[in-house]
Amino acid sequence: MANEFAGKIFELIKQGKRKEAERLVKQAIAIEPETAGDYLKRGIGYSYSGGMEATLADYQKAVEFDPDNIDARLRLGGMLLMLKQHRKVLEEYEEIIRLEPDNPQGHRFKVTALVELEGD
Repeated sequence: MANEFAGKIFELIKQGKRKEAERLVKQAIAIEPETAGDYLKRGIGYSYSGGMEATLADYQKAVEFDPDNIDARLRLGGMLLMLKQHRKVLEEYEEIIRLEPDNPQGHRFKVTALVELEGD
C-alpha cells in the first residue's frame, strides 16, 4: 500500500501533474495515524514535502507499531542513511535480513552501511 502511494505521487510528478501530487502529499500529512500503514503513508508525505525529521519520526513509529513491516524498515533505513546515522542503518538492515534473508535491498544497504562505518 505504501509503495503504491509513493509510486502514485512519483508518477504524478513525472507527468508534470504537480498540483495533484501536492494534493496527495497534503492529504497524507493530514492523516491522524492509528496504524503502521498510516504512519508510513504520512511519512512518505513528509518525505515529499521536505520534512526530514517528521519523516524519520513517522517511519520509526511505523516500525514500532509493526516491527515485521519490511517496507517501513527499508524506508527507515534509507532515511537513516541520508542522515548519515550509519550504525543505526546497519542495525536496521541486519533486522531486515533476519526477517527476510533473501531481501536484496537489505543486503545492499547493509554493505553500504559497513563501508560508511569504515570511513567514520
